[in-house]
Amino acid sequence: MKAIVLDLGSSYTKCAVMDTEAGDWRAVQSLPAPPNCATQLGRYELDADAYFRQVQLCLATALHAEPSVSALVLTTQMHGFVLTDTAMRVRSHYVSWQDRASLTRGSDGMTAMEALQRLLPSDALAGHGVPLKPNLALCNLYARIREGLAIEPDTLLHTLGGYMLARLGGPHLCHDTNAAPLGVYNVAQQIMNSDLSHAILGRSIILPEAVSSFEPVAKCVIEGHTMSLYPDVGDHQACVLGALEGQPNRLCVNVGTAGLMNMVAAAFTYGPYETRPFFGGSFLPTVSGLPGGRHLDVLFQFVRRFLDRFGATVPDDAIWSSLMYCDANPTLTIRGDIFTGGGDISGIGPTVSLDDVIASTYLAIGKAYAQAARVIKPVDGSYSMNVVFLGGAAEKNAALRRHIQQQLGMPHASVSRDSVLLGALELARSIER
Repeated sequence: MKAIVLDLGSSYTKCAVMDTEAGDWRAVQSLPAPPNCATQLGRYELDADAYFRQVQLCLATALHAEPSVSALVLTTQMHGFVLTDTAMRVRSHYVSWQDRASLTRGSDGMTAMEALQRLLPSDALAGHGVPLKPNLALCNLYARIREGLAIEPDTLLHTLGGYMLARLGGPHLCHDTNAAPLGVYNVAQQIMNSDLSHAILGRSIILPEAVSSFEPVAKCVIEGHTMSLYPDVGDHQACVLGALEGQPNRLCVNVGTAGLMNMVAAAFTYGPYETRPFFGGSFLPTVSGLPGGRHLDVLFQFVRRFLDRFGATVPDDAIWSSLMYCDANPTLTIRGDIFTGGGDISGIGPTVSLDDVIASTYLAIGKAYAQAARVIKPVDGSYSMNVVFLGGAAEKNAALRRHIQQQLGMPHASVSRDSVLLGALELARSIER
């Protein structure tokens, strides 16, 4: 079978044609995602109609390249939302996970997050698998309602992927991997929390149906070709599925701009972490917000400004090379989050060097991941002896991987590349089983 894989990331739209029998794929198109069209500081919104036209273009291009495809596998960024009427006419932009409306102070002096914390009981999201956090669709939509956004009757709330599927002729639904980041889905009970939605968002909002299986939900015709549509899958879960390569006992360390860590669990668990839906009835206890590429970018910018101050003509690539291949031993102690002004460096002596700072930064990052591993450890206290790294920062940076692995105390590690596509391949193969 041949399927189109469409990956809607934060900064790109990628399309590939996948051959499940050969177990490979070929890229068809990669486009930058539509730009942020928000006019207010801290907002991140994309023109939903323009986004859909881009998807249509990618699908048409893929079908022209490979007319025999029979299915669409959709992986998307999570936490965002789109509002439409029942005829799928947009009533809002696509509000991305990068939006920070919930942190803007209103006329009452409170942010939407603070207002929700006062309004909701402490256990309001028990079973949802996510804490109350700024990037939830629930929080950013509530922020807009507080500002005066009028929700018209029969307004449909969509995930990004659910919106695309609905525009292609599918029903109003989403996969549970994308339902959970909305903030109104009870993961433990596998049901939308309508009572919470009504209390916070009002009764005019209609929630999508959440599905946990990966089965066709509709058919669509594009350029004269008929394709089966499958539920939208969260990009994090697709990455993990691809990285595991059939070995569910791996510890997944995903380091991109920020970091994530998770293990597969057979049952829903409660703890100081997120419990995200996965496939086959399993779950992903996940620690998010870990140090990542943005932390290393602080070091890069420091070195870049230092060199520029003295007129040194050192290319950016040379600076990154010194950061990524540093093999010095850590001699300094970094406490707190120095990258946001909340920490400090101690142990500086007369022979301190840039390598000391770099290596000690990696040590501090490694310790953060080790602490996360202790948080999500299995009930029996055991750890997998295998760690798999994924994400752009981890793939490129050998020093970062080495320090994290050393702090985890795991002797075996591998690097997963193209993990989203590998996950999509596994999903496409599941169609044939």
